[in-house]
Amino acid sequence: IERERAESPKLPEWLYWSAQVATLEGRVEDALKLLDEYVQARPDDPAGLFARAQQNMARGAGSAAIADLEQLKARSPGALDLRPRMLLAFAYEGTQRKDAALRELESLLDEFPQSQLAAQELVSAYVRSDRLADAERVLTAQINRTPDARGAAWLTLRADLARRGGN
Repeated sequence: IERERAESPKLPEWLYWSAQVATLEGRVEDALKLLDEYVQARPDDPAGLFARAQQNMARGAGSAAIADLEQLKARSPGALDLRPRMLLAFAYEGTQRKDAALRELESLLDEFPQSQLAAQELVSAYVRSDRLADAERVLTAQINRTPDARGAAWLTLRADLARRGGN
């Protein structure tokens, strides 16, 4: 394998995996350069755009991360188990665009109503924004959607929300 890598160091897969190794070693700038090359070679690969967005978030470049994540959303809205969309909402919030973060999470839940993670993140964002009635509305919808034992977690969250709101 190492011989293959030595003979073809610019093979896109090697760029991607080398970036992952650089990330694990804490070499964020090196990882970002490798991912730039990878995305140039494979512009339609969701994993490359997502990895580059993660690197940009790690180095505090929220706007650059948002650009990649918005591009990825436009191409593949449900890619990578919705993780890019969650990161997009987090990036919006981190760049003081809280309304955009809420809109992203709301649209995510509208598009993928079965995503429990999207619902949980939206409820958390509503609570952070002191929009407790909206959080309760989402929790109630989740409870109604999962009437069996899986709904118990939603009931617990709604009880916690009621205590927080003084109800």
